[in-house]
Amino acid sequence: MALVNLTICTLDVAQDPKLRDSQVKAIISKHKSLRRVNVRGCCHLTDSSILTISSLVPKLSDLNVSYCLQISDAGIRHLKSCRYLKYLHTAACNKVSEEALEVLYKSCKLLKRPFMPMPRLVRVNGVYGLSKLKASSPRLLSAALEDSRNKQQQHESGFRLYVDEDKS
Repeated sequence: MALVNLTICTLDVAQDPKLRDSQVKAIISKHKSLRRVNVRGCCHLTDSSILTISSLVPKLSDLNVSYCLQISDAGIRHLKSCRYLKYLHTAACNKVSEEALEVLYKSCKLLKRPFMPMPRLVRVNGVYGLSKLKASSPRLLSAALEDSRNKQQQHESGFRLYVDEDKS
C-alpha cells in the first residue's frame, strides 16, 4: 500500500465574523504549504494577519482580503515579500490606497492588476456607498447609478448607495 502525501493548498474562511488575528496565526503556522488564502469579509482581521500570511506562506499566489475593513496600507506593504503573488483582492478595503497597491505591483512582478478599479465602500454621516468608480466605463457607471437610485428608495432608514466619479 503506497502512502499518499497530501498538501493543503487553500484556506477559505470567508465571511467568518468571529475570526481573529490570533486564529489566523495558529492556522497559518500549521499549514505553510498554502498557496491560496481567502479571508473575504472577516471584518476583525488586521494588518497583523497580513504580516503572518506574508511571512509564513512563502508560495502565496492568491489572497482575498476583500471586505476586511481593518486592512490598511501597512498590511499591503508586508506583501512585498510574496514573490509568487498573482492575485490580490481588496474590494471595499477602505484603508488601502491606490498608491500602496501601485508600489506592490512594482514589487511583485507576477501580480496581475484587476480588470477595473475596485470600488471602495465609504461612510459619510451614516451613508454607505461606492467610491472611485471610474467614468471610463459609462455603461457600468450608469448601471451603478440606476442601482443606487433603486437602493435609495428601498432604504429610507438613512442608508443609501452613491457613486463618486474619480477625477483622475
